[in-house]
Amino acid sequence: MLQARAAIGVELPKIILSRVELGDTAAASLAGRLQSPKIEVSVTNYGKTPAFLLGQAIEIEVCALLPAKPVYPSAVDLPPETIVEYKNKYPLGTARPKSPLSPEDIQAILDGSTRLWAYGYVYYRDILSEAHMVRFCKVFVPPSPPGYRSFFVDGHTPAYTESF
Repeated sequence: MLQARAAIGVELPKIILSRVELGDTAAASLAGRLQSPKIEVSVTNYGKTPAFLLGQAIEIEVCALLPAKPVYPSAVDLPPETIVEYKNKYPLGTARPKSPLSPEDIQAILDGSTRLWAYGYVYYRDILSEAHMVRFCKVFVPPSPPGYRSFFVDGHTPAYTESF
């Protein structure tokens, strides 16, 4: 029985976050891109069978620390035909804040006194109809020194990253 479970486990879909980055907003500077940041998120299926996506959420917060528990106001159910095959990427989409960031918020992000967070989840089922949720939480790291690339890193916030 244990061998059978192990064999099946290798075949089941494994959705992994594969991309979180600032999208192109046609702004000339990083501060301009942060005024109304466009955060693009994608996942990839590394299992050998399809993942049947059921729902997703991508959230943006600007704050020093996230609240203790995540809230997902952008959560959406996905059409039943939303399937991610083996080794295929799936763009979850783009998230933007509800309103443009203030110059003070932008400067605070750039100098590190506050943070730009991107978090969310993907909810899917496998070929055995078992449900899985993959949560993610990333924090924006501005370039240092100037001329370096900015990127998102793991937020290390268990309530936001615990998956099942």
